[in-house]
Amino acid sequence: MYAYYRGGTQLRYLDVDDIRGVGSMYTQTCACTTHQDCLPGQQCGANGCEDIPCTADSECSGSLVCLDGECVQQPCTNDSDCA
Repeated sequence: MYAYYRGGTQLRYLDVDDIRGVGSMYTQTCACTTHQDCLPGQQCGANGCEDIPCTADSECSGSLVCLDGECVQQPCTNDSDCA
């Protein structure tokens, strides 16, 4: 998701982390019956749609890395890593 809009259609794409962010604010009210009922990056589980844990950095978008089954920003290792 982008912080500003210049017009056009090229910025209309929502990445998986954008969809998950919105999904965390507005919980799903319906139970799923198949994986197709869930958002991209989710699967149908015993408690409804659940995030599919990542197993490698290549499964994460942009500069995100896979850490403990979740795609997250690369953790800072020193002060110069953190902006």
